[in-house]
Amino acid sequence: MTLPSGAEQREAGTIVPLAPSSSAPRSARKLAPGVLVVSLLLPLLYGCGHRPKTAEADAALGRGDYATAARLYRHLAEQGEAEAQVQLGDMYGSGLGVPLDTLSAVAWYGKAAAQGLPRAQFDLGCAYLTGLGIPADPKQAADWFRRAAEKGHAGAQYSLGTLYSEGIGVAMDPVLAVKWLARSARQGNADAQQSLGIAYWDGRGVPRDYTRAAKWLRKSAEQGNAESQFILGGMVYLGQGVPADTSEGIAWLRRAAAQGDTNASRALRTVFASD
Repeated sequence: MTLPSGAEQREAGTIVPLAPSSSAPRSARKLAPGVLVVSLLLPLLYGCGHRPKTAEADAALGRGDYATAARLYRHLAEQGEAEAQVQLGDMYGSGLGVPLDTLSAVAWYGKAAAQGLPRAQFDLGCAYLTGLGIPADPKQAADWFRRAAEKGHAGAQYSLGTLYSEGIGVAMDPVLAVKWLARSARQGNADAQQSLGIAYWDGRGVPRDYTRAAKWLRKSAEQGNAESQFILGGMVYLGQGVPADTSEGIAWLRRAAAQGDTNASRALRTVFASD
C-alpha cells in the first residue's frame, strides 16, 4: 500500500490553505486456495510494497526532527523530486529546520509547479496573489490557480472562483465564478460552500434560490464556518429557504457568536431584546 506523503498528511498546516489530495487506488480480490504464491506477489504487482521516495523525510518531519527532514527533502529536491521540492518550500516558508526564507520557498514551489504538481501550482498562485517572496501579480496567480484547479485541486478551484467573482487578475465573470466555486464546494471546501450559498442567495451568476443557498450554507456551517453559521441562523430563524425554526436559528447564531462573529452577537441581542 502506498503510504501518504508528508504533504498529504500536512496539507491543513502549510503556510497557505490547501485542499485534500487523492490517494492511490486499492484493489480487493478473492483468491482461491491454490493461488497462494500469486497472492503473495499481488502487492508487488500492484505497487502495494512501494514506499514513496520522501518516506524517510516524512517520518523525520512527523517526529518533529525538522533539521533532518529539511536535509533529506533537499537531497531529493535537488534530484528533481517534485513532492520533496514543495515540502522544502513549505519548510522555508515556515522556518522549520531551515531559516525563514520566502524567496527560497517560492523558488522551490516554482520548480515543483513546473513539473505539474497541483499543490505546488496552488502554493505558487498564492505567492503571486499575496506577494509572498515575489512581486504580487494577480494575473500570474490566476494562471497558476487555473492549472491546479483543472487538475481538481479544491483550494485552487475556490481561489479561482473568488478571482472571477471579484474581477482580480481576470475579467469579472459571476457565471465562471459559480462554476469553479461549485467544483470546490462539491469536494467539501467550506469557504467555497459558503461563497456558493451566498451566490444563490444573491442570485449572482445563478438564478436566486434560497433553498439551495441554505443547503450550501448549512454544509459550510456544519464544518464550523462562523459566517455561514450566522447567515444560516438568520435564514432558519426567518424561514428563508427552509421551514422557520426559531430555536434552531438561535442555536446557529449562538454557535457563530461563540466563535467571535460580531454580527451573530448583535443579532442575538436584537432577538432577545424583542422578546
